[in-house]
Amino acid sequence: MVAHFKVTPGRVPAHRVNRDNVEELLGRRAPWFRPGKHRSEDRHYAVCPYCDNAIQLKGVYKEAVERARRYGSHLGEPVDGFVFNRLDLEFCPYKIKASARSKSNRRAPGPVSQELIDLAITEFDRIVLILRTDFGFSFSDRFAGRMLDQWLDSEGYLYTGAHLRNLPWMIAYFGPAQSLYGQYV
Repeated sequence: MVAHFKVTPGRVPAHRVNRDNVEELLGRRAPWFRPGKHRSEDRHYAVCPYCDNAIQLKGVYKEAVERARRYGSHLGEPVDGFVFNRLDLEFCPYKIKASARSKSNRRAPGPVSQELIDLAITEFDRIVLILRTDFGFSFSDRFAGRMLDQWLDSEGYLYTGAHLRNLPWMIAYFGPAQSLYGQYV
């Protein structure tokens, strides 16, 4: 169950599933909208913020706003006008069962794993800043570089639990067991 959606795949903002966002960003245009025989059979589609596959938006026009459950549901099959990658779908955090995640479970290389590598390299300074803030202490750039090297060497980007929203913590998770001796705490 996905509570957010993207309009296109890639590094673009994700939006909450609600009537205003769907009408403003997607409208009643192809490929995001498919009319049914009756208005109740109309379908809205968008892109999953994690795996970049198509999702069907549900509950967008529920009457009781405070009780409506709006979400996107993976279809598990190609949809005209949308990219489909079965491998990334299988390891989407919204689709995969939590029990299936272990450090040894890996996916084959695909678009999401390549995007993780690209993002880790191009945005490494931000990743280090996030980790320093989250850990509550500073560590050297050399120490951070060793974490990135270990993440790349151990192919942490293929880990089933790794996705774009938890990349800094995945780099730290796969980082080497290093002594913090000499680091400013």
